[in-house]
Amino acid sequence: MKTFKFTIFIMLCVYLQGYTQTVQVFNENTFAPVECVTVYVHNNKFVGVTNNKGLITIKTLTKNDTLFFKYIGYNE
Repeated sequence: MKTFKFTIFIMLCVYLQGYTQTVQVFNENTFAPVECVTVYVHNNKFVGVTNNKGLITIKTLTKNDTLFFKYIGYNE
């Protein structure tokens, strides 16, 4: 019975997550995480900034959103 309740709890947590997405930003050459990258969706709507591990959790996504990443120190 405990296993059954635990399984239902996990399924409920996954269901409530909806369109939550965790994204990691890393350097293409060194694969090191890049912190302080600003993330936007269309119309320059601010979403957040990556942490020291290059991760950002985005909870306000819709199906058709496009993400834009901006980083001041990037030279291309």
